[in-house]
Amino acid sequence: MYIAVAHYETKPWVTVMCVAGFILSGTNHCVADMFYLFMGGFSWLGLLALGCTTVGNIIGCNLIPLLLRLHQWFLLHKTQPKTRSR
Repeated sequence: MYIAVAHYETKPWVTVMCVAGFILSGTNHCVADMFYLFMGGFSWLGLLALGCTTVGNIIGCNLIPLLLRLHQWFLLHKTQPKTRSR
């Protein structure tokens, strides 16, 4: 989903393909699960499942941007010459 948002303005077809891929994969999403939890009747087990799904979504949506930033940081520091202070 990060890729879909990142390319929304420049390549809208990428957004459509990413959203379709996410839907077809059948993975859980916390917002969709909230609807099913409360329409089907409240249960503590459902609330626990929603909590696990929410934590997974938080980790998943932040993992790709974090890895990209770390990669850019390592590339930046690898190419800069090291200076010595005298």
